Amino acid sequence: MRPVPRLLPLVVFLLFAVRPAGAQVATPFDADLEGWTILGDNSSSWLPATGNPPGCLSVDDLATGQLNLAASPASYLGDWSALDSLDTLSFQVYFVQTGGSLLSPPWMFRLTGPGGEATALPGYSVPQNVWHTVATSLDPADWTIVSGTWETILADVTELTLYAEYVNGTEEVYLDNIHLSGTPVVMFHPCVTSTWNTGSEGWSFSLASSSVQGSGGNPGGYLRITDPNSTGGHVLAPARYLGDWSSLDGVGTVSFDLHRYTASAAVQDQPSFLRLSGPGGEAHVSLAAADLPVSTLTWKSFSFPVDSTAWTLDSGTWSGLLANVLEMRMGTDFATGSSIWGLDNFTRGTGCPPAIPPVTVERDGITACASISVEGGGGLARNPADGVLHVLVRDQGSSLDGVYPVTGDVPGARIQAYSQPAGLIFDHDGDGYVSLDYPGTVQRFVGADSTQAWVTGFHSGDDDPFGMAFAPAGFSGAAVSPGDIVVCDRGNSGADEIWTFSPDAPENEMLLVGDPGNVDWFDIAAGYDGRLWVADALDADSLYAIEPDGSLHGLALSIPVGGMRALVADLADSCFYVSGFDTGTVYRVGADGTVEAVASGFTGLSLTGLEFDPGSRTLWVMDGG
Repeated sequence: MRPVPRLLPLVVFLLFAVRPAGAQVATPFDADLEGWTILGDNSSSWLPATGNPPGCLSVDDLATGQLNLAASPASYLGDWSALDSLDTLSFQVYFVQTGGSLLSPPWMFRLTGPGGEATALPGYSVPQNVWHTVATSLDPADWTIVSGTWETILADVTELTLYAEYVNGTEEVYLDNIHLSGTPVVMFHPCVTSTWNTGSEGWSFSLASSSVQGSGGNPGGYLRITDPNSTGGHVLAPARYLGDWSSLDGVGTVSFDLHRYTASAAVQDQPSFLRLSGPGGEAHVSLAAADLPVSTLTWKSFSFPVDSTAWTLDSGTWSGLLANVLEMRMGTDFATGSSIWGLDNFTRGTGCPPAIPPVTVERDGITACASISVEGGGGLARNPADGVLHVLVRDQGSSLDGVYPVTGDVPGARIQAYSQPAGLIFDHDGDGYVSLDYPGTVQRFVGADSTQAWVTGFHSGDDDPFGMAFAPAGFSGAAVSPGDIVVCDRGNSGADEIWTFSPDAPENEMLLVGDPGNVDWFDIAAGYDGRLWVADALDADSLYAIEPDGSLHGLALSIPVGGMRALVADLADSCFYVSGFDTGTVYRVGADGTVEAVASGFTGLSLTGLEFDPGSRTLWVMDGG
């Protein structure tokens, strides 16, 4: 980096009155970065010999496509209501274009908070090779209100950002002498959460890189972290997480969800995983490699109490540290080699609402108990031999699709790899059968030990087998016997049919129900009345009973259930549970067709994604959202 000459600033004269000197917040960068961070594809550093006068923030633009913004420390945040049109906000900048083309910044200042967002100085032109002052008043006429109102924005400013990129390509940017003429009233937020559903949310990084992914989180968006096997890589929490933590002592927590995306490099201990620092001291918590996620498909939740017994105090006192937390960082050296990780639902506080929107239970006598996160999860089935719940993962690529246990001794470790698995069922001996959608076959497997093709074709042309069930006792006909497996072949462009096959020998499939026309059968279940029942995703008004001779009899539903894709029976209660894809709701269907909502708030109910354990009377629901 070539040295920047010390030049007198080129001052922009704005048409507003200047308030007499008084309370203010200023950053001269005389000794360090003073809490300022850079958001984007960058690393930031403090340059002691460069500035106006020497000492400034340097932006190292990696030019990978993410815009660089300077984010303020907590001293600039809070209640700005007392500031008025005579107050000013300014900074000085020196930049040099070293490649690419010049940008026209959409704004130079941005204020964000729960009350809305405002920006100032659109299309501002910053001259090169000279220290230049960028300034604006706090007159609302000089700002663009993106959302909310000027009053609600100033009432709680949780993020102040400055534009710090002026070239579509490589450049050198230096910032100095950031100044706010007034002093905000400090505000402490008991609960602060980042879900990364709306961008970076103020997080920055060092010796690692990150990007916001709009989907694949737990749920929704998440922060994807790439660590290039460097020492000391970390992400920094934004200023709204910082400040006086005294009220959290003994009652607050720091919690988050972590996801492992690469399995090639071995995980390693994190001796200084989370670190808090401030003028009153410094403390850290460690994380053992054994506690890091094993599976590349599951999110794992962590929670650390804000309590002196849970942290190692490195300097100062615990109470002194909590009185003014100026930095919270999380290490990213999770593995011995280059690795990719996901971070979601980062929460600091006490009594915080859950980051994952809770499912609303609609019916008395039913309680939402627990959740397990599996990326790309589809069908569900419990192995009666050991009670372990299994999930199908599909549409995640050949290296990930297949059968995974999600409870038991090795949750999240794939036991069988299959392409486009659709339906799953286990017999009483623990042998599994999985239907493969696009290949149009059924495979039989024994744990992780073996797999073989069991049925390789139901109908010439398009085969799309999905849900399966065992024929109940007494269910005997020309094409079916008790204990046979019955499967829906829903057909994409081919026939929609229902077939049977024996678990005793392969390749003995028989047609039970021919294509009746405009139907889309996803799932099937053995009912409380000794018959098989099937759900039609195209018919919201009926469930259909199947007789041993293949005939169908409809049960009229008291209210429509649009998009029925999963069906299970509760034999003891003489009812069914069915998923309504169109409404994100699971319903109970009584023997007389009475429909009652059981739970709602699901964002993407999956195919064949219901399972019922009669012993514990637990209903499992796969929410693909």
